[in-house]
Amino acid sequence: MYDSLCSTYDGNDQVKEAKANLLVQQYELFKMKEDETIETMYSRFKILVSGLSVLKKSYTTSDHVRKILRSLPIRWRPKVTAIQEARNLATLTLEELMSSLISHEMELIADEPQRKPRS
Repeated sequence: MYDSLCSTYDGNDQVKEAKANLLVQQYELFKMKEDETIETMYSRFKILVSGLSVLKKSYTTSDHVRKILRSLPIRWRPKVTAIQEARNLATLTLEELMSSLISHEMELIADEPQRKPRS
């Protein structure tokens, strides 16, 4: 009975492998959307990583840090370069990275009115 319930709700090994492959592909292709905030992007990322973890597919914190940096839009390149040059990505935590990115995003938002041309 238990095996039947597990198979019905969790899927058999083939279904689990297909789910895992889909999530791995989504992880590899993950990108921040142009109109998205850092917090929204990170929420999507955590859901994806959580799904991978449930299916026994895991990455290191260092992998996650590098993935997030690669996923940022081109306008973030100066900040990405600064983080890569100033920090050891092998020991940088996700919390430290997110704190740095959120602070930078707040600066970008504060600068926006100054960048808009006057009509």
